[in-house]
Amino acid sequence: MQECFQIAINEAHGVTLLVQLLKSSDNFEIQELVTGVFWNLSSSEQVKPELLKRALESIVKYIIIPQSGWKGSQVRSDIASNIQCTTVFRNATGCLRYVGYVMWYFQFFTQSRFIFLSKNPG
Repeated sequence: MQECFQIAINEAHGVTLLVQLLKSSDNFEIQELVTGVFWNLSSSEQVKPELLKRALESIVKYIIIPQSGWKGSQVRSDIASNIQCTTVFRNATGCLRYVGYVMWYFQFFTQSRFIFLSKNPG
């Protein structure tokens, strides 16, 4: 997806609307389309912060956890043996992979800035 379209979708509150759609639908095809758009949007440096802020929690809560077999602190054995890598799961993890770099960068920058400020008061 070209970055100008990614930015236009973001400026039209598309991420928020897609999150609402993801939360409200159990339809696999809708989940596939929404997570596909998220993955495409995540390649835009300008849209990544919005995805982190608006979509990350829903992607994990509605897609990653249910399709991974994870329940609390244990893997559900009844699901774990039947886990398949669906397109929805692939799209969701692809998006997380792209925005994960931003999360790492933000943590590194914040820690570096804190260390600098603590060593250079005033």
